Amino acid sequence: MKIKGDFVTNSSSASFIMIIEAPYDDVHCFREAFNDYLNYYKSQTGDHLRFWDASNISEVSDHVFQITDWTSMYNGIYDIPKYMQHIILDSVASPQSDLECRGMKFKSFDVEEDN
Repeated sequence: MKIKGDFVTNSSSASFIMIIEAPYDDVHCFREAFNDYLNYYKSQTGDHLRFWDASNISEVSDHVFQITDWTSMYNGIYDIPKYMQHIILDSVASPQSDLECRGMKFKSFDVEEDN
């Protein structure tokens, strides 16, 4: 019998893309509002938001913004940033989510694996 002695993985890096609709006219105003939301989220959960950088936010059309995050080793749902998991679950499960209370609405989420 042969035993593999080194590290073996089928994992790859991945980008997470979240689309949010909000009543802001430019990306700078949205970044400020989204960072305020994240500060609230951190105060409620204790999550420290690894590698967060608001420059990962871009405007894709009028009042529609894209938030991009990433992981170097994507193995499944638990590698999605916790704040993104929270937004998705809160938007689906709550009559009015924390995000909606701030005038923002979760629209979509996608994972792009880098092979």
